[in-house]
Amino acid sequence: MNVPMVTMIPVSNVELLYLIGVGVLGTLAHLMMTWALRFASAPTVAPVQYIEIPFGALYGWLIFRDLPNGLAAIGIVITISAGLLVVRYSRLSAP
Repeated sequence: MNVPMVTMIPVSNVELLYLIGVGVLGTLAHLMMTWALRFASAPTVAPVQYIEIPFGALYGWLIFRDLPNGLAAIGIVITISAGLLVVRYSRLSAP
């Protein structure tokens, strides 16, 4: 039985290297964010992760020529704004 969504598609050696590279870089990025929590508080470190959102949109446009739809764009703006407010108010309330 051949199910289209489960059928393996052969990849070239270059595509395989890209996939491995994305896996290694993604793993290192997440480990670095986790390690950063040793040196700063969560309200300080967590908003840095919001930088991933615009870069993800940028890469989506550069690679696939696709941008988030209007509803997703509103969600992105709300999420980044909330993160910036947390950073601002955590600095104001710090002793």
